[in-house]
This record gives sequence, C-alpha cells and structure tokens, in this order.
Amino acid sequence: MLAMMALAYPNMKITEPMIDLWQRHLNDYDYRTAMLAIDRLIKEKTFPPSIAGVREACEGQKWYDWIDPILAWQERVNLGLEGEEEIKEIEGGKKDE
Repeated sequence: MLAMMALAYPNMKITEPMIDLWQRHLNDYDYRTAMLAIDRLIKEKTFPPSIAGVREACEGQKWYDWIDPILAWQERVNLGLEGEEEIKEIEGGKKDE
C-alpha cells in the first residue's frame, strides 16, 4: 500500500517505523478494502492521505465496491432485489412508490 502511495506521491518518504505504524492502525481492514480506498484517494487527493484519511475512505467503501460481481448478483437474488430502487432503499434512500 505504502509503495503505491509513494509512487503516486513522489515526495512521500517511506521508513520502517512508518510501515509499522500504518500496519498497526490499518490491520483491522482487509487488504482489498484498503487498496480500493487508497486507489480512490490517489485519484481524488493532491497530497498523501493520513492514516485517519485512509480509515475514513475504508469506512466509505460500499460492500459492492469490493465484492466479486457474480457474488454481488447472487446476493441481490438472495435478498430478492429486482432493481435499483430496492438497493437505494437498503442504503437509506427512499423508494419511490
């Protein structure tokens, strides 16, 4: 993760203590979630994110951002979802009746 960030932000210096710190504070997220969050931050931010910024981006990931598309479709079938309205309703939006 940090290596990718160092490539995206050339002024970012990676040290051994930094690696340990980031690992300790991000170890409760799976690798894929963290990488998707960092990818998004690299696209959106001019400066390297803090650990808190990466954690916030990880929390902002939707389950369907990282799940395999086939598994996502199966989950929709299991939940009985037929269209976008049902997904919006689950995510907190209001279903138009």
